Amino acid sequence: PIDTVSALAFDPDDDGSTLLATSWDGVARLYDGRRGTLLHASASVSGTPLVPLLSGCYVTGGRGILLGGLDGQVRCWQPSSTPSVASSSSTPLAVLGTHAAAVSALAFATETSLAISGSWDGTCAFWDVRRANLSSSASACVHRFSVSGKVFALDVRGETMLLGLSNRMMAAYDVRRPGRLLWQMASPLKYMTRSLALAPDDSGTFVLGSIEGRVAMDSVVRAPAAAAANTPSPSPPLRYAFKCHRELTDVATRIHSIEALAFHPTYGTFASGGTDGMVNVWDGRQRKRIRQLPRVPAGGITSMAFSGAGDRLAIAA
Repeated sequence: PIDTVSALAFDPDDDGSTLLATSWDGVARLYDGRRGTLLHASASVSGTPLVPLLSGCYVTGGRGILLGGLDGQVRCWQPSSTPSVASSSSTPLAVLGTHAAAVSALAFATETSLAISGSWDGTCAFWDVRRANLSSSASACVHRFSVSGKVFALDVRGETMLLGLSNRMMAAYDVRRPGRLLWQMASPLKYMTRSLALAPDDSGTFVLGSIEGRVAMDSVVRAPAAAAANTPSPSPPLRYAFKCHRELTDVATRIHSIEALAFHPTYGTFASGGTDGMVNVWDGRQRKRIRQLPRVPAGGITSMAFSGAGDRLAIAA
């Protein structure tokens, strides 16, 4: 890409050999995750100026790719079966619907076969991708609800959706009942949320990263009384926070934002990526770092994704 990569995702329907990358240059690209070669580039949005893409996700079952733009539109891309790097030869983008502000996060809920978008307009929307139609202006939105702040981060695992919001609030929802709030609470971190990820084992464990160079580990599971009061349970499993992505200098400590978090699909370990260009791999249960990758020369980390088999970690900077 000719500009910053905003999101990465491996195709869940193959062996992890296809990698999606969205970019601020307004183009989504598919790469061969093993060779690093470009396979497809999305078409430009007809009749509009360049629209930066902030988010993207696969729709399982080969039903396409969703893209979220700075213009607030949620689009569906169906790459052709023949590799092509020319955007003019790609299938046009179908518009599913629109938010009033940028689409900052996208996810697909396999429990309901609906896509979910989070926006800076303070809403989440559920989309039926089967309604995507280039010749119709009808929205594919099946449900939309307001949340208590701008959506900065979103993840879905099983029946649970977790949101990181602009006002340091966190919220959990049941994707089977769109808009049903399970709980809402203040972030365990003191500063703005930049990233989060739910563990792949459906245990409810999640990690949260902030601009202050801290990561918190917690669980969406709450005691009934605590959930009613919108506060964490007295002893939630693995509830702790730690400092990371910090540099000691002669005069001060440089603190770097945690821009990306990703769980390994098998081992339950997770990776954190910061604006320092470093990627650390952590064993959350043992509370220790198990590996630090070499610094990425291009700059700060913007996104990461593990392949479905867990044998590769894609890093964008």
